[in-house]
Amino acid sequence: MKILSEANKQGIRKYNNDIKNNMENIYYVMDGATPLFDDNIFFETSDSYEYMQLLKKNIVVNENIKESFKNGIIESNKKFLNLENYNEYELPTFTMAAVKEKDTTYELFLLCDCLISILYKNGEIENYEDHRFDKIKFECRKEIKEKIEMLEISEQEKSEMKREVFRKYRKFANAQDGYPVGSTNPESIENMIVKEIEKAKIDKILLCSDGLYDEIGIPKEQKDFDNAYLEEKLKDIKNKDDLTYILISNE
Repeated sequence: MKILSEANKQGIRKYNNDIKNNMENIYYVMDGATPLFDDNIFFETSDSYEYMQLLKKNIVVNENIKESFKNGIIESNKKFLNLENYNEYELPTFTMAAVKEKDTTYELFLLCDCLISILYKNGEIENYEDHRFDKIKFECRKEIKEKIEMLEISEQEKSEMKREVFRKYRKFANAQDGYPVGSTNPESIENMIVKEIEKAKIDKILLCSDGLYDEIGIPKEQKDFDNAYLEEKLKDIKNKDDLTYILISNE
């Protein structure tokens, strides 16, 4: 594998909660969820930001990818004392997309609303998404639209009301009737979608956070995998959300 292009652009918030990395035969993108509860329990800066930085430092790849990420969570948790005093959804959560190169295949790993896009050598495009999050996201947006957006109140009041709705649905993180997402619980990694694809058929792979495809759309044409085209398209974007991607060539 060879990196053709990559970026990690901060959005409008104070801290960039996205991370990316490549180590030996694995590449990954992780998107730290926007903090909705107290974000300064453990750090004066931002618990979410600091946790993502700890993960980047502590994820050390071995043959078992799931165990690599689990061990990274366990090591990172050592800086977050007394986690048991808090609900899992109150603490940092994250989404992720990763690819591991093997002898004849690529192994794909996906959790929540990151994206893996594949450009095959025959020109076909396949997008891998984790649709288990769709229902919660739809219900959250529907409630905001129906109950808040049409109100004749200040934008600040709307923002505060929206935050309460977001908090309500964040409580579904890794709940039995909710959606899977990465968290301070190492077992959350078991919820990853894992798929293996034949290496010889692949031209390029794009790993990205939702900050990318929310801005430019999900890839549908071959040009969306052209590094120069992608970089030019992103150059002048004033992205609201953190935006991260890695574009990889099968070489």
